[in-house]
Amino acid sequence: MDIRVEFDFSLPSRARDFHIESIIDNCIKAANNHLLLPPQLVVAAAILCATDGATAPLPEWLFHSNGESGIGDMRIDAIWELYDQHLKTGYEKLLCALQDMPSIHYDFFRITRKFLVNGEDVNSILWTFQNLRYHLADKIAEAGLSPQPFRSLISALGKAGLTIDSLKDGDNNLYNLVELVCKKKSMDIIKTFAMWLQSLETGTLNLNLARWAWNSLFHLLILANASPNFRAKVKLWAKPPKTDVLNTLVGDAPPEVYPWLSQLSYYQELCGKEPTLPKTVSKMLNQADRQRQQIEYLRKMRDAGQLFKQATAKLELFETRDCVSHKPAVGRLLKHLREVCAHTALEAVSHLTWRESQRIWARQFGSTPPTFLTKDEVTAIIVWSRGLEEKPRGSFYELVDGWKQHGADYRQHLSRNNGWVKEASDRINIKAWFCPETCEVDIDGLPIKICVSSDPFRIFLMGSYFGTCLSLDKFNCDSVLANAYDANKAVVFAVDANGQVLARKLVCVNSDYKLIGYRVYISDNTDITSSRRKGIAQAINAFVIDFAEQTGMQPGDDGVPEELSGLFWYDDGVQKLKPGERILHPVLQEVIQGRQQQCVNLLTELGIWPPIDSTGKSSCLESMPELAEECLAVLARTVEDRQLAHLVFQNAMTKGGKIEAITSLGLLEKSDEMAEYVYSFSKKQYDLENYELYDRGMEVLCQMGTSKAWHLFMEMEVYRNDNEWKHSFWLILAAADSQEHANALFQILLSSNKLDMSIKLESLLLMGELLAQRGCPLPQAVLTRVLTTHLDYSEARFEYVQWCPPCPDVMKRQNIQKIIEKVDGYPGSYSSLSILSAVILAMKNQGARDMTFLKETASHNLSALLALALQRESKHQEFIRKTALAFPSESAALLALIESEGMEKAEELLASTIKDTPGIAEKWQKTVALHNEFLQLDQGHPVSYLPVKEQLVDALPLLPYILLWLWNWTDYEHPNVPALAALTASDNFAILLHNAKVNKLGLVARMAILLRFVDDKSAALLRNALYAIVNIHEYLGLGDEHVLFLGKLSGHKLWIEAPTKEDQKLSTGNVINCSGGWELLIDSEGNLRPVVKWINRICPWSDPRLPLDIRLAARVMNLMCSVDNVSYDSWQFYPITEIQRQLHHVAKARSSVSLAKED
Repeated sequence: MDIRVEFDFSLPSRARDFHIESIIDNCIKAANNHLLLPPQLVVAAAILCATDGATAPLPEWLFHSNGESGIGDMRIDAIWELYDQHLKTGYEKLLCALQDMPSIHYDFFRITRKFLVNGEDVNSILWTFQNLRYHLADKIAEAGLSPQPFRSLISALGKAGLTIDSLKDGDNNLYNLVELVCKKKSMDIIKTFAMWLQSLETGTLNLNLARWAWNSLFHLLILANASPNFRAKVKLWAKPPKTDVLNTLVGDAPPEVYPWLSQLSYYQELCGKEPTLPKTVSKMLNQADRQRQQIEYLRKMRDAGQLFKQATAKLELFETRDCVSHKPAVGRLLKHLREVCAHTALEAVSHLTWRESQRIWARQFGSTPPTFLTKDEVTAIIVWSRGLEEKPRGSFYELVDGWKQHGADYRQHLSRNNGWVKEASDRINIKAWFCPETCEVDIDGLPIKICVSSDPFRIFLMGSYFGTCLSLDKFNCDSVLANAYDANKAVVFAVDANGQVLARKLVCVNSDYKLIGYRVYISDNTDITSSRRKGIAQAINAFVIDFAEQTGMQPGDDGVPEELSGLFWYDDGVQKLKPGERILHPVLQEVIQGRQQQCVNLLTELGIWPPIDSTGKSSCLESMPELAEECLAVLARTVEDRQLAHLVFQNAMTKGGKIEAITSLGLLEKSDEMAEYVYSFSKKQYDLENYELYDRGMEVLCQMGTSKAWHLFMEMEVYRNDNEWKHSFWLILAAADSQEHANALFQILLSSNKLDMSIKLESLLLMGELLAQRGCPLPQAVLTRVLTTHLDYSEARFEYVQWCPPCPDVMKRQNIQKIIEKVDGYPGSYSSLSILSAVILAMKNQGARDMTFLKETASHNLSALLALALQRESKHQEFIRKTALAFPSESAALLALIESEGMEKAEELLASTIKDTPGIAEKWQKTVALHNEFLQLDQGHPVSYLPVKEQLVDALPLLPYILLWLWNWTDYEHPNVPALAALTASDNFAILLHNAKVNKLGLVARMAILLRFVDDKSAALLRNALYAIVNIHEYLGLGDEHVLFLGKLSGHKLWIEAPTKEDQKLSTGNVINCSGGWELLIDSEGNLRPVVKWINRICPWSDPRLPLDIRLAARVMNLMCSVDNVSYDSWQFYPITEIQRQLHHVAKARSSVSLAKED
């Protein structure tokens, strides 16, 4: 019975006698061998045949036993896989093809069907399955690509001995090639390259050239989709156009040579070379050409009957040899020419890809590639960046734009970093985080530099350098973008002298603002021995710990960085950073063993041995790298051992060790090169806002004392921004010490472009006073530059001109215009101060040009009128009279009239005005009182009444009058000490000086300098006068540091008496914020100066610096910690070395014990 009829079951399209004979035979064989088909297989096959709707039979081998039975039989799985494929395009083709693919695994059915739909034959499909991995075969089929070009390519390379097995190993392996092609979804480059290989004659390609060709193919593939122009060039490369450029160079060559010469010239031009004939080819051609010329000549002679017997024999030999050897000779020439062409063609590939890479890089980054990147690295970055998905691609372009605009600071300006940067600025030293120091060390004779990458490119390659999963061709590659973008991440690199990357370590700021670090990766370079590997790892970890200190963070051992960019990031696992893991460099370990006792003796003398934090530890310097390095460096300059200083300088691995080593080497060598090094090191610290180290550099240069050092010292002082003035008194401390120092400053002041924003005129004023009393006044050119430079505000210039030396050059019209021009954005009073500044300058100079200026200005400025009257020149008397009478209500006009006409005449001229105008009489009386009181002061008599603002309304216009008296009384050659004493003993003197805007600093500076010249009696009067000013110095706007500096100005003759009242005592002010400032409190031998008796407190905002001399540093630390009423919480000390930290701890402990005993 037909089961189709009984069960209404249809077997569409399949013939009823479907392989019936074969099935019967197989059944008989199976029965004889007791190998009956499992029922499940029969059922599965029946269902498939009944439902798939195909006409092609099932493959016969599907029913052969595979040694399995039951539910685990793979044949059943194969049938179900066929069922899954039966509704898809190509199913019939699959069934037909499977007949010729016995025992293929059912996993390959789907891929086979796709290949068949794409038009592939069974042989290509089988080759793919045999030689490529399953997922690659799937990718080729899915992309609609053919494996045939791969077969052709590998077949051509195989002829040169490059087997397929060898192509499956290494970085540029066959599997990577297939992945790359599938990603590009184009076989064009493979086809083109395979075509070129197949065009080569057998034997042209040797094994080395074949490997080169394989690597060149990768370079082409990487840039395959770069541009249509590039693809067109590659196609043209494989089939170059004909050219006859080299034909003229070969003469009469065999015709077979010319096509190869045409290719050669084309490839040479691609390489950027002039087409030339290679010497080897030229030699072979010339040899053959010479032989042909000889034969032709001999034949011509023979035909003319002129050939001798010996020449005839030679011709016969040539002809015989030519017939035999001509073809082999041409064959050798062609073979060699083909080899040269192949070599040049591969060289041309390199040039093609590099030019394309440069083009893309310039378009993408706006510059040429950095020199430290290899061509392969440049290409790798390009390819990786072009393959980024949409979101990371946007972040990448923002990063690139930021780098173009801001360079190394780019991370601070990226949009997703803004919030973190703002918050981190309040938690850490943000400048030190973004611009950290570098470190140079020697590891077993291998010099390396450790630094944080300042550009994104090395960060992009951080995985590629070491073959990790972050490599640009590996699965976690996009993590490098987060490392380059996120502001809370940084990558530390160790590079050799040639810039070759040897190691790297990722560090991050975690959410608790601690610095966490990840694994150190070190190169497999053969030069890096096991001991060097250990040394590099230790050096990097030490660098990271120092990095944490620079940024004000603690090393952490857990946590994660805050997510900023939202980019994919691979967490490699935090590795604990332990400060205790620092070790002493092996070279210094050996040194310390021989110098241990000397170092201990030095530390004992300082009172810091055994050191703090050493309880329970062995007192061994080798176990304390920071202290050991610093002590060796300090010892070097103590015993003047330059070699020891060099050893520490080259091998120090801690921050303090490097600082002390630079210090010692600078002081011992005193070379220009070392001065430049100290200068550049210090400038970097300044940019990082490490002002303590900047100040250290200045002191080193100061004590080096060479011309070069002084020049750089002065440049650093002028370079300093005015916002950090409180950290520096170097200008007034050192600039006037010698003519050499002064000349260095003058040179900088005349050449610096930063003068208008950096120099503080109060410092220049004090320095100028010292220079003047030492016979070295400021040059006119310097004064002119200073006075005409645009300052932030006019008041600074106004105060300076009151006590600066005369300067005729500044009164030239173009200079005056710079002084009196109104500064935009400031009140009108500032403009009047500018005019008054010019008036004071003219009053000092007393030249014809100055008088002209005063007269021109007097018509609208009464200070100028008063200044003109004080010159007492009769030729201006009529002008002064008329102008003064026009302003009878102004004290300045009345004083001008008195000075020009005399008291009686002035009163007579004003009589009618006084009588007829209300208020003029009172104004006249007060003006006369002021005039008379200054006459009494001049006689040395204090006065009980000096007019204040309520009496004079505005004392500022009277400034020229007041200044003239003060200048006369403080004249170095003819001082009037009694007048100065009388002034400070008079009521309201401070209020008068304040209201008239007298520069009090200039006044007290002149008074202090007078102590150097006057007799004992006058000195006593001056001291009392200065003490009176000290009592109210804060009201007068004088800082504690200015008051203490009076001691230096006086030649340390001011503070010889102890204060009589507690309220007379002083603070250290900002003096101790400059390491050179200790000169005001302690002499070079470490003895306290008398002024210390006046000190009873340290300012809360103090940030003390210690002197270079370590013994002197210990002395000043004890002084700071022993000052009465000191509060350790009110001022801050930031030690820059471990020795300084130890000294502070010990001094503080001693002071605490002393205070406890007193209590």
